[in-house]
Amino acid sequence: MYKFNKQNEIAIASDSNPGYFYRTSYVNGKKKEEKVKGFKDYDVAYVGNPSFTVNDFFR
Repeated sequence: MYKFNKQNEIAIASDSNPGYFYRTSYVNGKKKEEKVKGFKDYDVAYVGNPSFTVNDFFR
């Protein structure tokens, strides 16, 4: 369980896919192919001290 701490900063990395992709599914043995508009994809989340640096790993 996460409890919000005002001393921490929350950051999320995302990537937008502006194009289209094809989704193929099978329903009752019947193939269905749809062209679907791209969507935003969230990859990485960080919650922690905003002043923490890579050098802090070596201390």
